[in-house]
Amino acid sequence: IATLLLFIAAISQILDAVRNIATGSLRGFHDTKIPMVVGLIASWGICIPTGYIMGFTFHWGAAGVRAGFIFGWAFGATLLIKRLYQKTTAKPKK
Repeated sequence: IATLLLFIAAISQILDAVRNIATGSLRGFHDTKIPMVVGLIASWGICIPTGYIMGFTFHWGAAGVRAGFIFGWAFGATLLIKRLYQKTTAKPKK
């Protein structure tokens, strides 16, 4: 089980790092409100409920709880990368 948990932890760390890098990049664009909301929704709205459902309802144990965090952080990373792409490709206002 330790090998499985380390594999899941590695994936979740990569996704969390992508999410944090995108959040930091958006701060450079003075965009802080949307990344904060996305972070709250990803962590509290997706990670925790999904982890609970996978870990306790489906009886997957610790691996299910950690796998639930992968879904939330993948969601957050995807939305923040999309937002960053929109900010970098936007035409400057005159």
